[in-house]
Amino acid sequence: MRAVHLAHSPICNICNQAAADTLDHIIPVRLDPASFWDETNLQTVCRRCHDRKSATDDKDHPDRAPRSGLRGMGGS
Repeated sequence: MRAVHLAHSPICNICNQAAADTLDHIIPVRLDPASFWDETNLQTVCRRCHDRKSATDDKDHPDRAPRSGLRGMGGS
């Protein structure tokens, strides 16, 4: 799934400048576990934008920090 998305959308969907190398869940899986396989909840992004988005998500939802119960799902 990752390779298909990156081939279809090779530029970061956040900065629209860098090459995308990461498949990101738009709505974090920890906020909506049912959306893990929902392709409409995926976007291709560069590592820098992904790291920045993840840090912002964690800051905005500190009570919903990553939990060990989600390990093995692949993550965003």
